[in-house]
Amino acid sequence: NLYASKGVIGRFGSDVTHISLLIILFGAILGSFYGYRDFKAIYEGESVAIPRADFEIRLDRFWIDYYDTGQIKQYNSLLTVIEDGKEVLTKHIWVNEPLYYKGIRFYQSSYGTAWDRIREAEIALKKEGENELGPTVKVGWGERKEIPGTDYSIKLVGYVADFGFDEATRTVFSKSVEANNPAIKLEVYKGEKLVSTPWIFFNYPGLFSAIPESDYNLILVGFRMIPYSGISMNKDPGTNIVWFGTALMGVGFVLAFFVYHRRIWINLKSTPEGTMVRIGGLINKNQFSFEREFKRLVDAIKAGNREPNRAEGVR
Repeated sequence: NLYASKGVIGRFGSDVTHISLLIILFGAILGSFYGYRDFKAIYEGESVAIPRADFEIRLDRFWIDYYDTGQIKQYNSLLTVIEDGKEVLTKHIWVNEPLYYKGIRFYQSSYGTAWDRIREAEIALKKEGENELGPTVKVGWGERKEIPGTDYSIKLVGYVADFGFDEATRTVFSKSVEANNPAIKLEVYKGEKLVSTPWIFFNYPGLFSAIPESDYNLILVGFRMIPYSGISMNKDPGTNIVWFGTALMGVGFVLAFFVYHRRIWINLKSTPEGTMVRIGGLINKNQFSFEREFKRLVDAIKAGNREPNRAEGVR
């Protein structure tokens, strides 16, 4: 008696597929318990602490690339990882190119400009009754500078992108993040004495007197806004496990649907007329294809038999 088999591994296809489902489920549960998603708006030059991590991310630069037609081509951020006070990694990221560090991925997801602060303002001195502006001074955020030719100095202490005023609480707020009605708040000093804290409007120059009991007023000529980069953070420790389970599922599908377990039995028996050959076969699926293959095998045995023996195929 002779016996041969092929494709026995195909019988494990369904088992491999079910195991892969359990692996994927385990990876998803692991990610839901120990992973998280977050978002940070990081201003240029500033750092933010990363949740559930021992390092910070600093935005060194944000910029936009444009096509020749003027359409936006790409948003870009240059990020630096700071750990224990040291710069350990710097990477240029864009929409489809994240930064990956210690199991956390950082994606470029949005951008904008700060609605509550600016980098620098340019202030001009204007004398009442004159159309020409006097000397200008550039003052940085939180910086105090003297106005040339006067005994006044100014300090930039506030900004709103879209000025709004709540009469009930007597508070200033920004009605939107867009610079529709930008205004800055100054502290005006005469010598070392604080004499006023006016709001100066870019769209309405000279609307209110900035320096009381004086023939001079302050005009907001221009300002430099602070860009920010919107960074999405994603930590999912189960990601690699899910990918492994997905790959294993593909292997299981191949084994289950394309690898067949085929078995052949051959029995040889001597008879007065010669040698009688009995052949039997079995397959776990795709019976029609196996019948054709089995017939070719029987025909090949008959064709190769040079003696007047009998060959019988049994299925």
